[in-house]
Amino acid sequence: DEAMAQLKEFSELRNIQFWFLLMDRDPFLEPLRSHPDFESIMNKIKDGFWEDHAKLRNVLEEKELL
Repeated sequence: DEAMAQLKEFSELRNIQFWFLLMDRDPFLEPLRSHPDFESIMNKIKDGFWEDHAKLRNVLEEKELL
């Protein structure tokens, strides 16, 4: 439960590195996969990353840097 609480807290962070998208494949998280909140927390992490990615892309396009 403590590990899931920490993972949930992490899911609230923004501007994470892209490799966190692969975190759900990490063998160290295997014991957490059966937790009922695991998938929704991992989806929140991924969704946050892609939202930030889209915002950054828009800024770069507006500045004609991309």
